[in-house]
Amino acid sequence: MKRKKSTNLRMQDIQSHPEKHKHDFNGLMKCCKVMTDFNGYMIEAFDLSLLEAHKKLNIGMNGGERCDVVKGPCACGVWH
Repeated sequence: MKRKKSTNLRMQDIQSHPEKHKHDFNGLMKCCKVMTDFNGYMIEAFDLSLLEAHKKLNIGMNGGERCDVVKGPCACGVWH
């Protein structure tokens, strides 16, 4: 799958405005959803690079793992 221009713009927004990217679980899923070309068809997909970018924000840490959401199931392994 090819990375789309909107992914690059969103990545820049995450880095430039981290305060706008402290989501609950549903917000994180919406923020990381992209349309991409897959064998000539446009499909919705989750961009894992955007998910990782959210983990790099200073949302919090739990057990040595960075958190990616403020509410709901988290990458750190717990439910906030």
